[in-house]
Amino acid sequence: MRLQALVSLVAWFSIIVSAHAQTFVEGRIETDTVWRISGNPFVLTGDVEVAGGATLTIEGGVRVEGMAGTRLIIGGDADGDIGTLQAFGEEFARVDLRAHDPDQPWGGVLFTPNARDAEFSIAEEFLDGSIIRFAYVWQAEAPISMIDSTPYFESVIVVGPQDPFGLGISAELRPTMKQVRMRSVEVSGSTGFGLGIRGGAGHLLEDCTFEENGQGAFINSLVADPSSVPRDRIVRCTFVRNGIGGGPSSSGGGMSYAGPQADFVDCRFYFNSADFDAGGLNGLAYGQTTRISGCEFVGNLAGRSGGAMDFNADLIIEDCVFMDNLAERSAGGYLGFDDRTLTMRRCEFVDNRAGRGGAMTLSFGVVDVEDCDFEGNSSTTDGGAVRFFRGESDITFTNNRFIQNITAGAGGAVGFIDSDDHDSVVFVGNTFEGNIARLGGAVYTTNIDDDVSLFSFAGSNGLVNTFTNNTAQLGDDIYHASPVDIDATGVCWGTSVPLAIGGRIYDGRDEPGLGIVWFDPVAPDCDGCRADLDGDGALTLFDYLAFSGLFGLGDLQADFDGDGVLTIFDFLLFQTEFEAGCDG
Repeated sequence: MRLQALVSLVAWFSIIVSAHAQTFVEGRIETDTVWRISGNPFVLTGDVEVAGGATLTIEGGVRVEGMAGTRLIIGGDADGDIGTLQAFGEEFARVDLRAHDPDQPWGGVLFTPNARDAEFSIAEEFLDGSIIRFAYVWQAEAPISMIDSTPYFESVIVVGPQDPFGLGISAELRPTMKQVRMRSVEVSGSTGFGLGIRGGAGHLLEDCTFEENGQGAFINSLVADPSSVPRDRIVRCTFVRNGIGGGPSSSGGGMSYAGPQADFVDCRFYFNSADFDAGGLNGLAYGQTTRISGCEFVGNLAGRSGGAMDFNADLIIEDCVFMDNLAERSAGGYLGFDDRTLTMRRCEFVDNRAGRGGAMTLSFGVVDVEDCDFEGNSSTTDGGAVRFFRGESDITFTNNRFIQNITAGAGGAVGFIDSDDHDSVVFVGNTFEGNIARLGGAVYTTNIDDDVSLFSFAGSNGLVNTFTNNTAQLGDDIYHASPVDIDATGVCWGTSVPLAIGGRIYDGRDEPGLGIVWFDPVAPDCDGCRADLDGDGALTLFDYLAFSGLFGLGDLQADFDGDGVLTIFDFLLFQTEFEAGCDG
């Protein structure tokens, strides 16, 4: 019993001694040095400078505590005064860089121009140089700063400073073309920016997370010859709840990008906000085409325009989702204003809201949108889904679906507002269904002058636009308040009765001086299986009986050859399509 008590007393005494054991450090480190867990905690009583060609290695599980304002500085002041930091934590034994007193922030880690840069293989695997891996960096005035130096960061968790102009991680690389590379880095809690990179090119952010910062991240780089530098890459990064309550930047709550060209791949922008524009992503790329692919924008908010994104560049957007974003003024999903080229493929815009242009507001030089879904978007004044506003020279929309979009004003699905600079406008193979507006349930145009070479909704190469169940006070399908004519022949209107089609269009027939929307009757069944007249999905005797009844009544639904007259040739064509079947 007495032995057991003695063992307990020794154990208790060891805990007390261990709790108060400290290694005090300050000044220059000029020889290779290793900080091990046995020296915990390492307390910076003054700045520690790693220089003179030395390497400071910090092993996993080591805790470094900085007194108020003290810094861990990598690289000396003199030219060539090289220093290297290699902080190698482990997944369950991280390096912990923090303040000695949580109420008195330390200075953080500074990599000077004389810090040794990280070195990589051709496959971009780390080889040597400065690195922080598996570490916490927090309770600092400036957690990590880089000046013309590029260490490598992997699996680092940074809690940012409580300074409206501070940054969790900052890099100043303007005189150089160096590249910042970081993987699996998490930055949160900065009242300023989570990450800021100025200068350099070819930066890589991979599997990083920026959460609840004043602004998530920014890259700002000016390059004289954009074609001479590698692309910036932001891959599988997540930006969540940045800018909430007002961040340090007016635009780009999740991220702001200004550089030569970039790839944004499989990124997530959730519930970010900006006081002005671009709640999720704000961008300007002045070099080669920027690509945004596989990204999701959900629940972002802009006080002015571009609820999810405002990006001006030669741009390709593919396989992206824009859902439940909001802009107080314009473009709930995406805002694009520039004399550049936009190519968009296989994107979804669902339940986005704005004053104008519920899903998108566009003013590009060339616009080409294909295989996209616009559903349930809404606006207050015009363009329930898409609003065109000046500037576009060529517009092509192919095989898109506009379903149940709504505006209290003009253009439930699409609104052309003061768009007087078009060379051509072509819509083909699109579906407009259940859209609602005061003027132009599906499409509204105004102030498009007659200089446009082609304004067409006509069917082409087997692709047909379809208008179904759209609703408006005037022009259920189209309200055309412009002097140029529109070719809308070969369109599926849901009826083959000319008077009924005309009643769904408001144009020069209703108001002298406006252009005419030219149409021709097309059978109401435009899905490629016209012989299924009873609509049950199967070709049976009842379809023959239905055809016979329509033919006998003189109903043009039986006009299978489209010549406006019911003859034996209509019966022969019906019989041919019946025998071919719905899949024929």
